[in-house]
Amino acid sequence: MFPKYENQVIGFAFFISILRKKRNIIPNDSKISHGYFYYEISQCHLEIQECLLNCIFNQQYSSDLLGRKIIDDGNEFYLPNLSYADLQYLIAVESGLDRLYSFWDRITFLLANYDSLGLDFNNLSFDKYFKELSKRVRNGKQTLYDKTSKHLSWLMKFHQNYFKQITNYRHRIVHYKMTPKWEGTLTSRFLNNSMEHGSNPEELKKLKLEFEGLGDLFFEHFNYCKQGFIESLYLIDELK
Repeated sequence: MFPKYENQVIGFAFFISILRKKRNIIPNDSKISHGYFYYEISQCHLEIQECLLNCIFNQQYSSDLLGRKIIDDGNEFYLPNLSYADLQYLIAVESGLDRLYSFWDRITFLLANYDSLGLDFNNLSFDKYFKELSKRVRNGKQTLYDKTSKHLSWLMKFHQNYFKQITNYRHRIVHYKMTPKWEGTLTSRFLNNSMEHGSNPEELKKLKLEFEGLGDLFFEHFNYCKQGFIESLYLIDELK
């Protein structure tokens, strides 16, 4: 059984017990303290948790995007129906998605400190690191991490199957572009689309499902963070 990450004291002890083990493989930068790594990751996780709590609280008061129907001259229209709680919900999700991305970047630097894969630390990201690592595993190229490790397998599967769920939203929010398609805040996405599809209930139903599903997606990725922290440490622990 691994120590519960929610408990900072136990989490720190678990983290330190693995990183301070004597092994033949030396970190690329041994001057960086283990405490620095741990508190960067744990603080990021705490911020994610705070965003999630705000998200869950406001989600219970969220509006129905199909809740304001009017009939004019025999035609049905649905007026935008986002409340203050809806806006707080979306802001919490936006902030949480950005912190999730930052969390995985910090995990990347922790792993790369033992095996950089020849990548530039000044231009490092979770996506770049695991694309390179996955390519090496597929092609049988050298990596210090055990290619048959179940912990590496978990991280690679997460990167391949779930990480894009974060970046599909996060990159549009952070890296704004002026385009005909949505590129920007979640608030602008749902306000604009609810107006554009005001006379199309089928499109509004799709938008409603996406809107309501953001909180669930966030919660799933909160749990992925906790598990990813554990898997990453156990992967490092396999180094000789």
